[in-house]
Amino acid sequence: MLPTTVESLFAIVKEPLELPEKELLTLLWDQVERDINSAGFSISNPPSIALSDQLQQLLQFLEELPSHALPGLLYRIDVPESALLSSMDGFQTLAWSILHREAIKVVLRLRYS
Repeated sequence: MLPTTVESLFAIVKEPLELPEKELLTLLWDQVERDINSAGFSISNPPSIALSDQLQQLLQFLEELPSHALPGLLYRIDVPESALLSSMDGFQTLAWSILHREAIKVVLRLRYS
């Protein structure tokens, strides 16, 4: 099942994070932007930091991305192959997989940095 809320996206953490939702979402978008930039692309900021706006901005980016660039981007973000296979129906599942992977990176940084 795809995460649709901030709580379900960050459900990888068994205990609550000590950060407000807005700060978590800011960290999430910073991570998305960092990985996309390091892959040689740029993405515009969403109209707000809300999860739904982040998802829409990421969907738009993926739809405009040349198909030959997608594998390199997914490698950089470290999205599992299974997410790519499940994205054959469209970019919605892939976008959620990217956000989920980026959320894991945020949590790891918060816990171990």
